[in-house]
Amino acid sequence: MLGGYEQVHAGLAERIVAMAEKEQNHRHALESTDLRQSYRLAHSGQFAGVFALLVMAALAAYLGFLGEAGWATVVATLDIAAVVGVFVTGQLSSRSESSKDSESSNSDRGELPSGSEPDTNQGEPDTLD
Repeated sequence: MLGGYEQVHAGLAERIVAMAEKEQNHRHALESTDLRQSYRLAHSGQFAGVFALLVMAALAAYLGFLGEAGWATVVATLDIAAVVGVFVTGQLSSRSESSKDSESSNSDRGELPSGSEPDTNQGEPDTLD
C-alpha cells in the first residue's frame, strides 16, 4: 500500500509511518493527562463535599445542643437533601452521558442510533403523491 510513496520519493513511506506513530503517541499522552486531571477534579470535589457535609452536620448538632431543635432540624434536613440531590443528579447525568456515548459509538461504527430506521429511498428524492 505504501509502495507507491516509495516510488515517488525514497523513504517517504517510512516518514509517513513515523508521523502516524508520533501522532498516536501524542494522542495517548493527551488522553492520559485528561484522565489524570478528571480523576484529581473528582477526588477534590468529593473531599470538599464530605467536608461540607461534616460542617453542616456539626452545625446541626451544635444547634441541637443549644436547644434550637427547630433550626437543627432545618440544617440537618438541608444537609440530607443536598446529599440526596447530588446522588440523584449524578445518576441522571451519568445515564445521559452513557446514552450519548453509546449513540456516538454506534455512529462511529456506521450503525444507526437505537430506535432509528434505515432510509429506504436509496438516494431517490421524496415525492408528494
